[in-house]
Amino acid sequence: MSEPLIVGIRHHSPACARLVKSLIESQRPRYVLIEGPADFNDRVDELFLAHQLPVAIYSYCQYQDGAAPGRGAWTPFAEFSPEWQALQAARRHSGTNLLHRFALLGAE
Repeated sequence: MSEPLIVGIRHHSPACARLVKSLIESQRPRYVLIEGPADFNDRVDELFLAHQLPVAIYSYCQYQDGAAPGRGAWTPFAEFSPEWQALQAARRHSGTNLLHRFALLGAE
């Protein structure tokens, strides 16, 4: 696959989850970018531990001046989440030098 394939996703859609999984398995892309906090990329392997779904990542940022309240964001994963299925399919095909990463800024 030499051209980017961009897939529009409806969060928590079982139909989108099946589509994403199928596309990754059939197309075997070199890279998979997934909506999620980029500041979690160094720890993404923790999502592959023996968790019971649903799970979520919580990102939080406290402003340096401390005057304003911080900002937080949840990134939830369930069996029927396209993001979860993309992570799982990408991991299964990691032998093809596949890189899976979150592509959004964190809570900052």
